[in-house]
Amino acid sequence: LGNAGFETSIPGATGTEKRNAVMRDRHWSYRFLGPNEGIVWHESAFTKHPQSGLPKPRSGKDALRTHAMEKDIHTQVYQDVAAQPGTAYRASVWVQGVDVRGKGFGKGPADSAGLCVLELGPGEKVLVQHPKGAVTESGEFTELTKTFTTTDKTVKVRFLLDTVIGCRWGDWSNNNTEID
Repeated sequence: LGNAGFETSIPGATGTEKRNAVMRDRHWSYRFLGPNEGIVWHESAFTKHPQSGLPKPRSGKDALRTHAMEKDIHTQVYQDVAAQPGTAYRASVWVQGVDVRGKGFGKGPADSAGLCVLELGPGEKVLVQHPKGAVTESGEFTELTKTFTTTDKTVKVRFLLDTVIGCRWGDWSNNNTEID
């Protein structure tokens, strides 16, 4: 993956399913699928916004943060990479759900932040969507791992970071997940 640890800052973006232009940097694309405004931003930018929680990457100097301006957001950050058919792969990500005031991430029934792996065939047709591995509660960083063997028709693998947050930013002023 290019910029796998988000050490090179990505351009931040906000969006909703109604304003869902897919955003791209050199390596990562992101989209907004929820009805309310979600945010995807590089972790180091939050030095300027301490009310949202100071930067806390698991390792290195940066990470990726998603958070909600309103309740019920859904963001996806993904990258497609070439893959060999019939080959074993391992994908992993470190994820942390954060809840500072007891009303944040992990309190909503649909809250989750995790890793999805999709195998793509010619024309980017989805051949296999592996089950999402996710955290659903706040806590320490957790490594999520997916091992799989590609089909004989797989030409690309989509590494997709999927976050659903059901609470509102103002309910706890640090409503986010970090991905490193």
